[in-house]
Amino acid sequence: GDMSSSYGIQQNQGMMNILKPAVDAGKIKIVAERATPGFQTAPAEQHVSSILTSLNNDVDGFIMGNDDMAQGAISAIRHAGVTDKKIVLVGQDGSVPAVRSMLQGEPIGSAYRNLFEESRGLAEATAYALAGKEPPAGFYDKSLTIGDQTLPFLAT
Repeated sequence: GDMSSSYGIQQNQGMMNILKPAVDAGKIKIVAERATPGFQTAPAEQHVSSILTSLNNDVDGFIMGNDDMAQGAISAIRHAGVTDKKIVLVGQDGSVPAVRSMLQGEPIGSAYRNLFEESRGLAEATAYALAGKEPPAGFYDKSLTIGDQTLPFLAT
């Protein structure tokens, strides 16, 4: 992602916090990290291409800052001629091109972000702040449960 933005920095820190136990246990090996200004497709494609070249295409997956960057990764993987294995990609935003790629069988996943709900929550929180009031108890989710694992949300 874009490491010149607070969002990109926080996104990266969050992903690394989740991956750290698997990295520490030797289940995941991070072989490269690249920042992509503006979360743009073309620079992401160039980064993925250089990573694939430097590692002789011996990569199992990429975690991308958003779906546009993941589309760049798909293009780089195709241009590298990787056909003997699936390289897993993860982006976020639930963009139309990412969903199309999933439907076409590309090994890509996306975290859908409901911008309407995010905007509504921000507007409500702003209204409370402007009125000098605290949001009611339960306004903010304290955690997210996925399967049998509960992950706390951290204030940023």
